[in-house]
Amino acid sequence: MSMLKTDSSAAAAAPGVSESQPPATRASILLVDDQPARLLSYEAILLGLGVHCVRALSGAQALERLLEQEFAAILLDVQMPEMDGFEVARLVRDHPRMERTPIIFVTAVNVSELDRLKGYELGAIDYIAVPVVPEILRSKVAVLVELHQRRGQLKALNAALSAARTRLDAELEKVLAERDAQLQATLKESDRRKDEFLAMLAHELRNPVAPIATAAELLSRLVPHENQQALVGIIQRQAVHLGRLLDDLLDVARITQGRIELQREVVDVGSCIQLAIETAEPLIRNKAHRLTVTQLLGAIHVRVDKVRLGQCIANVLVNAAKYTPEGGEICIRSYVDGPEVAVEIQDNGVGIAPEFLPRIFDLFAQAERGLDRSQGGLGVGLTVCKQIVEMHGGTVAASSAGWDRGATFTIRIPRADLPACATAAASAKSDSLLRVLIVDDNRDAADSLSMLLQFEGRQTLCAYSGEAALQEIAGFDPQVVLLDIGLPGLDGYEVARRLKTASPKLRVIALSGYGQVEDRQRSAAAGFDAHLVKPVDLDALKRALEPM
Repeated sequence: MSMLKTDSSAAAAAPGVSESQPPATRASILLVDDQPARLLSYEAILLGLGVHCVRALSGAQALERLLEQEFAAILLDVQMPEMDGFEVARLVRDHPRMERTPIIFVTAVNVSELDRLKGYELGAIDYIAVPVVPEILRSKVAVLVELHQRRGQLKALNAALSAARTRLDAELEKVLAERDAQLQATLKESDRRKDEFLAMLAHELRNPVAPIATAAELLSRLVPHENQQALVGIIQRQAVHLGRLLDDLLDVARITQGRIELQREVVDVGSCIQLAIETAEPLIRNKAHRLTVTQLLGAIHVRVDKVRLGQCIANVLVNAAKYTPEGGEICIRSYVDGPEVAVEIQDNGVGIAPEFLPRIFDLFAQAERGLDRSQGGLGVGLTVCKQIVEMHGGTVAASSAGWDRGATFTIRIPRADLPACATAAASAKSDSLLRVLIVDDNRDAADSLSMLLQFEGRQTLCAYSGEAALQEIAGFDPQVVLLDIGLPGLDGYEVARRLKTASPKLRVIALSGYGQVEDRQRSAAAGFDAHLVKPVDLDALKRALEPM
């Protein structure tokens, strides 16, 4: 294709070559012939079509013109010196920009059938004999000009459509991005409101549960008959169960937002297992299961939040008790496996369907593990277990051979070495904390807690508002104040600040239905020495009342 690189300056200076450029709205026709007179006659014939004619006296000049602009058609003489029409047609066909330009061959001699076929193969669409019949030439060129203009219009339309499509795509992406941003904001706001609702729900439900649990504890010490004790036991177990459900609801909100803080210490994993057994024991006993606990001789130490890990093991253990028919077998086995401590809970219950195993730890997932009905609960216990174990750097996995083949859950936690110097001076604990002021606008909660503490040998006084508490301080001289935060009028935060200002050494313990991290931080900032969540666990309360 070296001929296409001919210097255009020589062609521009050649006689008979049109140097003017066509108006933007007119189609151009390239007229190629080595005889200037013919070129003039062709141009005169086409004058009425309104086309712009460009003349070339040789094949080389024709190629120059073709490189400079686009043509609707080429009127090409077959017989020219140096480069004939066939060679020009071949070069045109081989060029990617010119290959579709239609060519009409003009010849003054008869062309053989072989040459005609050759011309058609090179891109010719027709032959015209010399002398040219004006009407024939005009009609053929007019058709080609029309096609060229239509192609131009189509090309422009395609360009406009492409630009419009680009604009629409950009607008669509913008709209989608704005929609996604709104959806994310809506979801975030919904999630925030959900957490607020869960916290408020748990708080409101804990308020009535607290006096129920306290009254049940007191009744268990007062009623003499076995059948009465059984009724009290029912109340206690259901109050504990309701408290666990409330804890699970709050734990889900805290964990999903990363608001749980672990209170780590080095402990024997057996102590965590014992906490779990104490939690699940009523259900295990009620269903007459046989529980076997196996552990290596000696302590196996882990650095964990003892209460939280006990909660994880308890969640799995409660599940095992629920989904094992009465009189079943449950085995807890703890052992060292390399750098990890494993706690394995195995049952011979209804098992887990293979298709549900991958979703067993999903939030609110509850498979119908039994053939009768759901075993209750919210479907969050295993989710909480998985999240808390992973916060400790561990893992939890479930396995089952299928229906009626039991299930095994294995919790793995990094092993910890016992500190070299773990000395603790056993200090004699005084029982001098006798005077306790209880402040709660819920009279049932305050009175039942007061009776329970009196039963424990404490001297108590109840105040049912913040103002009343401040009035009773001087006359009662309490050593500990159990103070509800959500008081009407003067709230617990303000009461605590005033008490601490008047008597910095006075121990003030918060009683609240709110127990999230930010709630504890806020109570600590107000001067509270401890934060207990309703319904108050009796052991936790006893520890809070012990001298520092």
